[in-house]
Amino acid sequence: HEQDYSNNYAQVCIDLVRDAQNEPSFTIVTVCPPYTDCLGQPFGDARFDCTGACNGTVKMGDLNADGDQTQPDALEYVLGILGDDLDPTTCNDLNGDGAITVTDAALMANCYNEQDVHDQQGHVLHYHPWCDFPRGWLSTDDQVDLKLGAIDPIAGTVDILIRNPTCRVMGYEFIMSGLTIQSVANLAPNLVGDVQVTSALGGTRVIGLSYIDSSLVKNTDFVPLCRISYLALNAPEVCINGIVDIVNADANNVLTSIVDGCGFPPNSVTVLPKVWLEGPYSTDTHRMSDALRAAQVIPATEPYTAMGFEQVGGGGEQVAPGVLSITGDDAVVDWVLVEARSTTVPHAILATRAALLQADGDVVGADGVSPVQLQLSPGTYHIALRHRNHFGAMTAVPVLLSANGPVVDLRSAATATWGDEARKGADGTWMLWSGNTVKDNALKYTGEVNDRDPILNVIGGVVPTGSVVGYYTEDTDLSGTVKYTGEQNDRDPILQNVGGVVPTAIRSEQIP
Repeated sequence: HEQDYSNNYAQVCIDLVRDAQNEPSFTIVTVCPPYTDCLGQPFGDARFDCTGACNGTVKMGDLNADGDQTQPDALEYVLGILGDDLDPTTCNDLNGDGAITVTDAALMANCYNEQDVHDQQGHVLHYHPWCDFPRGWLSTDDQVDLKLGAIDPIAGTVDILIRNPTCRVMGYEFIMSGLTIQSVANLAPNLVGDVQVTSALGGTRVIGLSYIDSSLVKNTDFVPLCRISYLALNAPEVCINGIVDIVNADANNVLTSIVDGCGFPPNSVTVLPKVWLEGPYSTDTHRMSDALRAAQVIPATEPYTAMGFEQVGGGGEQVAPGVLSITGDDAVVDWVLVEARSTTVPHAILATRAALLQADGDVVGADGVSPVQLQLSPGTYHIALRHRNHFGAMTAVPVLLSANGPVVDLRSAATATWGDEARKGADGTWMLWSGNTVKDNALKYTGEVNDRDPILNVIGGVVPTGSVVGYYTEDTDLSGTVKYTGEQNDRDPILQNVGGVVPTAIRSEQIP
């Protein structure tokens, strides 16, 4: 038989039309010009590549630029999505939908898996439709649902369930709210070792994908899909916030929905504290300065664990993306530590949560909007609020906490506090005393372990007119700059708060 197929070709021209009722039909055009490729060759096979180059060599989806469409490219898609590093282009948007999702990663996996099967079989014609992009469609015959499963606050896990009665599932991508993720593990029995479930530490996005020729079997009822281990809960409710994409075994999108997607963690309560810190408070604006945020020195992870503050159920909270970009009344001033304490002496700490203090005095979860969540059974507790270089304060009267917690306004004289002069009165309001640069319960200007010397030490200890910029405990006014002398220095507030006349006086923190 003929061995040279290079001059074999066929052409047919079809005219597609729709009638008045929008019904499609076609006719064969008997006379039409021969097909000419981009090089001008009649019946040629040169095509534009994804960069627009005629007969170019760049392949769609070849993210690592090695000239192949292989598994490393699919992995690059997943890592790029989690790192928010991929914007859609003509060379990476494999289904042409204007977004980069797990669907693009799945299409790449389907490409090299199907091509590999084809190449291992005897064939005359090299056939590669699986890797000709863009391709793919929404399979409206297929429906896949996700559901929130068990929340285990002891183990720090949340289970996600799946129901896929009409199709097998090759990959999925969804977003959580109410928590920050530590890791994710597969729970689907038939995908053990066949699917990789990936997330970013401290993130909220979960991606599961089979990089080999495997997929989740059909399930007519909800079954376990994956288990999320979380770093912290940052809202009263944990939710599947949204499904980005779910793809079937052919790497096509399917219809999706969320069923019972939210749940309250067992033994979980909330509180809405409000407080002023003396250091950054302005009597002109009646707000606190967000200078630390503006200087971009507020850490993404709470600082209190590293400083040795006691943590019970909290610790490791991370600020959600974008929160530190907010300005105005909701601008972040700094991290604070919220404590729930026993109503009986010695008022032991029962639960803690690092939270964000905003310019208008609101204290919110690490997502920047939610009430502060504590791992406790509903009941009455004292609420204490701590800061890394201000004295803390605790309510004198126990507060009833529930899933819909109360406002505890430590700015108000109506909120009684434990002890004597736990707060400083100024500008017609109440605020926490500043100047506690040494982590203890005493504000001292002179003597051993005083709060003044660390300020001089941090700027170098020799030239008192020096300064240092950054996130320092010695920055008593939270300006982002530590100063020992001059205007708005960090030393004077300590002297003022111990009395302003006798430098040897000591002020004690009023908290158990």
